Amino acid sequence: MQLRHTGVSRKTLSSIINGKAGISPEMTVRLSIAFNTSSESWMNQQSQYDLWQVEQHRDELRFLNYWWSDVCLARLIALCVFIIELFCLFSI
Repeated sequence: MQLRHTGVSRKTLSSIINGKAGISPEMTVRLSIAFNTSSESWMNQQSQYDLWQVEQHRDELRFLNYWWSDVCLARLIALCVFIIELFCLFSI
C-alpha cells in the first residue's frame, strides 16, 4: 500500500476508515492508484455506504406521506386558487 506517495495523510485515512469522513472523487482516484483498482469501484462503495446509512433511518423519512395527505392537498389547492386569483386581479 503506497498511500504516502499519493498524498493522503494518516489523519484523513483514519477518518475514512473510522467512518467519520466519506470518500471524495479525488480520494477515489488516490485510492485507485494506491491499490491498483478502479476509482469507480471506490465511488460505488461510497455510494452504497451512503445509501445504507440513509436506509437505517428510513422510518424517520415519513414526511413524504404528509405531502399526499388530504390536508396537504387541500392546502395546495387553496394556494393554487389564490395564485390564480392574484394573477387574474393583476392581469386586468
